[in-house]
Amino acid sequence: KRFLSLYQTIISDLKTNEKIKNKEGKTYVFYMNNIKNEEEKIKKCNMICTFISFFITSIILYFIIPLTNHKGRTISEIILKVERVNTRKISYLNKRYVLLEGLVNTFESMSIIMFIPFIELGLSGIFSFPILYTVSLVSMVFLVLQLILLLANKYAKTLKELSTNSMCIDTSTMDDYFRETSNM
Repeated sequence: KRFLSLYQTIISDLKTNEKIKNKEGKTYVFYMNNIKNEEEKIKKCNMICTFISFFITSIILYFIIPLTNHKGRTISEIILKVERVNTRKISYLNKRYVLLEGLVNTFESMSIIMFIPFIELGLSGIFSFPILYTVSLVSMVFLVLQLILLLANKYAKTLKELSTNSMCIDTSTMDDYFRETSNM
């Protein structure tokens, strides 16, 4: 305890009196202000890098892969062996609906954006970016509204299904349907 109080006295004296200067004539307060400025620059860089990495990943996962896949499926739909089809024509979604689905998927995924800098900053550091957790909270509210819409809807559809007029079907069911229609 004695050391901490002595240390605190020394630091407060440096801040108020600023009698100690280095060879260049710079004081403790000057260096502390420089450190604060550098910390702000690093925070801005971390925030920009977080948004860039999120949007590059979203573009690849939700736009490039589905648009290059002839069935318009994302990686998760390929792994889960489901297909999103138009409910009126029982056909694969056209590119316009795949783009709309990608936008909704991107917005839904924004809830994790505040955890992207977690590896570098740790749990306490991620809350030092108010814009990141604000974006995450808005996305979480959107997800809760999606859940309410899903529960209130007669056919248990979310905004994605309602806006693209689609539904998810497992691949084997879709293959059986196409086999039956081609035999007729």
